Amino acid sequence: MAHAQSSVTVYGKLYPQINNYDISSATPVGSANSLSVSNGAPSRHGTAMESSNSRLGFRGVESLGNDMKAFFKLEMQLGVDDGSVSSTNFWNRASLVGLSGNFGSFSFGRMDTVYKTLGDQLDMLGIGSGNFPGVTTILSYQGFGANTTSNFHGRANNSVLYESPKFYGFQLLGQYAFGEVPNDSSSGSQISAGLKYQSGSLYVALAHEIHDDLYGGSRNMPTAAQRSLTGKQSRDQATRFTARYGFTKSTTAEFDIASLQWKESGGPIGDFEKYKRISWSLIGQHKIGPWTLQASYGEATAGSCELMGGVGCSTAGLGAHVYNIGASYALSKRTMVFVIASQLNNNSLATFSNTSAAGKADPGADIRQIAIGMSHSF
Repeated sequence: MAHAQSSVTVYGKLYPQINNYDISSATPVGSANSLSVSNGAPSRHGTAMESSNSRLGFRGVESLGNDMKAFFKLEMQLGVDDGSVSSTNFWNRASLVGLSGNFGSFSFGRMDTVYKTLGDQLDMLGIGSGNFPGVTTILSYQGFGANTTSNFHGRANNSVLYESPKFYGFQLLGQYAFGEVPNDSSSGSQISAGLKYQSGSLYVALAHEIHDDLYGGSRNMPTAAQRSLTGKQSRDQATRFTARYGFTKSTTAEFDIASLQWKESGGPIGDFEKYKRISWSLIGQHKIGPWTLQASYGEATAGSCELMGGVGCSTAGLGAHVYNIGASYALSKRTMVFVIASQLNNNSLATFSNTSAAGKADPGADIRQIAIGMSHSF
């Protein structure tokens, strides 16, 4: 039996902004620990127009009867500032198709991981995705080197996602992303799973993610020899707890804490073996009529590390913290103007970075940003 497509929707969110940035105080040449070496980069500052993760998408649902539905989603990032789209991955945000019913739902394609979906819920004014005023960098990145392959809180290709029905406020989510490496189906794979509970103003979630052979440690080591992946295996893992509570209809707060570990085996003496640390954040939001005010703080500890063969390992200077504030004024349900600001302070050898205007930060750099912009959803 043929079924008519019940709905296809074109949707999007555009939020360009004018961003003034200053990157300064990078650590002078010569300082180093076991995982990071300073390069003494000069200070940089300027003003740029950005569009963050402004996006355009299509989604549709078809009723199949017996409480079953088929659905799809295609979504791409759109450069409002210059009209650009990705030249290598057209549907670079989401491309999926799925089936839902009394059993829950299955989705197939490219999508956010469960780890990303369940954590860091209170987005800065609704324009935090791909933007600087957030805590994701501190919570989910390793903080040394510049390779982002094994960062957490991301999207995964080749994914199968299952979401269970809700039961007394609880819901279970599980996801597997195929590595699709010839003769080694586990290499490059990801497992992401979590449990959430939501009742009234309370939301709590616990999520865990595993990366096999993405090499978040070796890819970010200081020397070319240490970055070699020959003969190595890796398993990187993260666990995050999230709690959000609405004290009133106007005031909401969220707390996140994450334990992250990058671990490898098979390398020569002196190569990367393990790095682990704790990160946490606190976010608050308050609404006054058409105004929304928000502030957040995030902190990453320096953590601890091990090198192959029992070689001594130092993480001195790998911590960081960030302050973010923002305010928006709603002109309608779909349109607002906003101002946002951020101060990210890296310790002497950390490379946490939340700027896209001037590239990645250098070890020890402090990043100050302030922007004004407009957001419109459709």
